[in-house]
Amino acid sequence: MKSKDFQRNITPSSKRQLGGSHDLGRLARVRDKELDHAARKRGSGRRSKHGSATQPGNPASQVSIVVLSIAGAAVLGIFLTIWVLLRAGGADEGVAKLPSGKNGTPQVVSRLPSPSESEAVAIVKQALRQRDPARIAKQVRLGAASAEEASRFFSELEKREGVISRYDWLSSMDQGATLIEGVSVAFEKDHLKGQRLALLTPDEKGVWKLDYESFARRVSPSWDEILRGDAPIATVRVVVGEDSYFNGPFTEGAWSCFGLASPDMDEVMHSYCKVGSAEEIALKELFKDGTRLCRAVLELRRVAGAGPRQFEVSKVIMADWLLPGDS
Repeated sequence: MKSKDFQRNITPSSKRQLGGSHDLGRLARVRDKELDHAARKRGSGRRSKHGSATQPGNPASQVSIVVLSIAGAAVLGIFLTIWVLLRAGGADEGVAKLPSGKNGTPQVVSRLPSPSESEAVAIVKQALRQRDPARIAKQVRLGAASAEEASRFFSELEKREGVISRYDWLSSMDQGATLIEGVSVAFEKDHLKGQRLALLTPDEKGVWKLDYESFARRVSPSWDEILRGDAPIATVRVVVGEDSYFNGPFTEGAWSCFGLASPDMDEVMHSYCKVGSAEEIALKELFKDGTRLCRAVLELRRVAGAGPRQFEVSKVIMADWLLPGDS
């Protein structure tokens, strides 16, 4: 996969309007052999009659999650690929966008100046160089994390993911009333390449800062604890796609299925919402315009009798990885 496969066609910041839609662009190329490989990795659970991955001519949905390069990391055995749904009859490449501000939503023009390409990249570079918690607290949007946590993360970044080889400006990635500028940070280690998404947003004084939680893809508790079953409830940053895998307590007709993936995990997970629930409505809204993948912050909870990678979605927190607010 080449980095250009993941470039976005995003409205220039000079034309940005609050509440407007933005195109997250082309995310990945999916090949038939990848679909076959995905089917073999999905375990012993049964697949819905509407989504059999074993029937090449099946007009119903097949599952394959491909993580966008901007969210990628050099995960052994994956190299930036995880699986999400390819919709029935869709031979074209998946394009993900967040819900648009249509249906009469008022459009408010931003009064805050956006950083230029060079300014946005400089903000990211400066933040990633910081090791002093006191400086980090002033220059980085920490959210629920501590400055000490961010300092450790930045200190270990090169050892874990390699040297930074490139910064790509993504321009405006506004979410609702939250102003966001994006920069893709590319890493290389042992001939493996990975990327992280740096999201910038202004504080109450109009100072643009790197959002630590989205850059670190922060989850609570850790993925190890979540998958061990030690956490009855967890908050995660994942890539979401519609799915059709049913097993255990999650039966077709009573539940809707959504595939979950993270660049920090090497296998797809499955989440479920009760049909007609607020959570199902919120997630389906993300895919109403032909969207195939979307970043999201979700609250997950364990259900008795479910597999280790099966969860109920107890809350849809955000349709992106940056949480709004002045944190």
